[in-house]
Amino acid sequence: MPDARPVADGFLALDADAATATLASRWLPAAHRAASPPTVRLTLAAPGPLPPATDSPPTLSLGGIAAWLPGAGAPVTLAGRHAGGALATDARSATLVTGGDDDEGYSLLTLAAALALAAHGRLLLHAAALVDPLGRGWLLAADARHGKTTTALNLARAGWTLVSDDQVVLMAGDAAPHALAWRRYAHVDEGWGDGRITGHRVAADASTLGVALGDGCGVHGMLLPRIEADAPTALTEASGADALAALIRQAPWVLASPAWAPALLALATAAARAPAWHLRLGRDTYADPPRLAALVSAASPPTAPRAGPPPG
Repeated sequence: MPDARPVADGFLALDADAATATLASRWLPAAHRAASPPTVRLTLAAPGPLPPATDSPPTLSLGGIAAWLPGAGAPVTLAGRHAGGALATDARSATLVTGGDDDEGYSLLTLAAALALAAHGRLLLHAAALVDPLGRGWLLAADARHGKTTTALNLARAGWTLVSDDQVVLMAGDAAPHALAWRRYAHVDEGWGDGRITGHRVAADASTLGVALGDGCGVHGMLLPRIEADAPTALTEASGADALAALIRQAPWVLASPAWAPALLALATAAARAPAWHLRLGRDTYADPPRLAALVSAASPPTAPRAGPPPG
């Protein structure tokens, strides 16, 4: 899997050897095409020497992989029990090795990519993104199993354009921050297509679900979903502070480095200025995508970002 591009504009590339191709395909099921050379390249290889152990506490960790960011001019070290590697000082390359734990390898790739993007002023977000029928871009930010993927796919079935259901890369835009697609397998309830709730999640390729797909969008509105199955689906306005907190919660690396934090915080703050709503998801819209879309559209529509100081 040479030169696979997870970000829609080809900014980052992944090279994997034959021994790690299965893990790489699980992490990156749908690569974008790009003619220009990537700015960042990750290289994933079969088991090799891991970084030496250190007694100092890590800067942050994700899924069993710890990261040490010692400061400007020094490489970032990543290490777990069976996987690890290093991000070059200029954050333009990372050499990664993984052993027998695919979950560690998956986290290693995600954390390395997130830190490399952060060093270049881009923010990897655990969030969905869509474009509504009026051409306005929306972010959906929430913890895992809070209804983010189901909401995104149901809105897409109701005529919205799906950019990504689980992860996006946020970058500066002309009038508003821009969210770029980072497509992975959508993990949905096995009965989602028939409107049934089975409690068993399966992986689905978004390109096979019969919905429109887009590569990116400006951020003009935000939804913060949470599941309350026995309550009716409803929207209530969210504050800028709520929106900003939701974004930072879905990007734990935003404050990892004093050198990167100001730019990343400014990017998240700009996105949080967009009008935002808490979306309470009940069973009443699970099998009724048009009803869900109508409820969202009936909310005060996103028109312009909030003005003034950081959201509060």
